[in-house]
Amino acid sequence: MDSKNIKLLEESQKNILSNHWLNCILIENNKNFCREDIIIQLEKENIETKPLWLSLHLQPIFKGYPYYGDTFNLQLFNKGFF
Repeated sequence: MDSKNIKLLEESQKNILSNHWLNCILIENNKNFCREDIIIQLEKENIETKPLWLSLHLQPIFKGYPYYGDTFNLQLFNKGFF
């Protein structure tokens, strides 16, 4: 597996440091592997992971309500896990 396709989330601001209580990983999907492949491989090593959460505005209960944003959160959901 090529680590250039795996990215840890970075600090969002230079003067704020995270306590990293929840480590999120982004996978750039390619023809050789995808997020699900890594999740399955980690599960074989008894390492529990889960896909990142689907944003609240995409939950069925909020269907039909206005949303003011872009699709970045959907990209995180499709590529990330913790």
